[in-house]
Order: sequence, then structure tokens, then C-alpha cells
Amino acid sequence: MNTLREIKVASELQLLLNRFAEIGGVIDYIVMHKDESEIISDALHQGAAILFMRIIKDRTENYFAELALSHPQYVSQNVFQIDIEPDRAIGRQISLDEFIGPCFDLQTKRLLLRGRTSNHLNDYFYVGDEEKNSNVVTIKNHYEGYAYAFSEPPYSLRASKQDINELFIAINQALFDGFEPQLEIYEWSNDWSTYFDAGNEWWGAFLWTVWNEKHNWIVGIGASATD
Repeated sequence: MNTLREIKVASELQLLLNRFAEIGGVIDYIVMHKDESEIISDALHQGAAILFMRIIKDRTENYFAELALSHPQYVSQNVFQIDIEPDRAIGRQISLDEFIGPCFDLQTKRLLLRGRTSNHLNDYFYVGDEEKNSNVVTIKNHYEGYAYAFSEPPYSLRASKQDINELFIAINQALFDGFEPQLEIYEWSNDWSTYFDAGNEWWGAFLWTVWNEKHNWIVGIGASATD
């Protein structure tokens, strides 16, 4: 029996998530608690992925339904419905390195971000490094992983590099204790809900479920966006 339920996050974490949304972040976070007696398993992770999607569906459709009532000339309720085919959700367990991806260095706790000076707009540098040729970092599979989804939405985050880095660390300290404890992570296919459609056009569509044993919660992390 799946006992997962969404829980309200601490006010400090909610402020961080609100700040992330304000600067243009596109990740959806859902924190779910399980019954103490329920064993963590593939099925529980799948239940978390499906519950994540149902919560996002309800939130999105309620928001646009209310918006359509107040501004019917601009919004059609039907356009923003989210369809889900839960039986098609396929997950696989992955390592912490696979989850984070190549855009964050766990040792130095620095994101790899696109340059902002005129000569380096298409180059990448670790936060804190001077934007010069000798500091350019070249990586494969850049457009993968949680750090990428966090730090490089279709429209750039509206904050300094240092602020983005500090926010990433703070959110993950609150959710995952800075990636220090034992985490069990699943990556999910991105073709079983229309939630993924926007991201599959170009930028990327992601869903992970992460179990933190210390807090006995599973965090659903999803992102799907386009320009």
C-alpha cells in the first residue's frame, strides 16, 4: 500500500524556493513523506513519481481555471490540462553523480555557469573563476542532470552567479543535507505525461525522485520548459 503524502516544507525552505521562482527557476519540487513502516522500493519511487505528476496536474489546472474565470478573453481552461499515463512511467536507479550531472563540482561546491562577459557568452566557468580563456571548462553532455536544470532554464536566471550558487547549495542543504547522507535516486522517463511536452521540444524534460533516509521523505524534482 502506498502511504505517500505531500508535506508542507519548512518556512525557511519555502522562502528559498520562492526566491528561485522569482529569479526564473523552472524546477518543480514536491516533498512527500512515507509511513515509517513502509519499505523503500522501486514501487514506492514509482508511486512518488506518479503522485508528483498528479499534484502538478491539480495545481496547474486549478491555477489556469481560476485565471480563465477572471480573464476569459485571454485563457482557455482546456489548453492547460495535463494528461497522465502512469502505467508508462519507467524509472531506473542512478548514482548521485548521474543525478547532479556535469554542471556542479561536489568537491568545491561550485556550479558551472555560462559566461557573462562579451567574449565568453558561449563558454562555461566555475562560479568564482575569472572569465578568461585559461578558465574555460569544456564538458560533454552539458545538457543533462539536476544542476543543469536548476541553473540554465530557457531564459537566464536573474541573479548574480554567486547568488545562484548560494541558492543551489541552500536548497539542497535543506532537502538533501548537502548530498551528504545516503540518498536513493531514480530517474524517470519523460514521455508519459503532457507535462513533459514543452521541454521535449528543445530545452529538456526531467523527473527524479530522491529518497533521503535521514528525513524519511522522497523529493520529486521535475522540470519541463521551452522558450
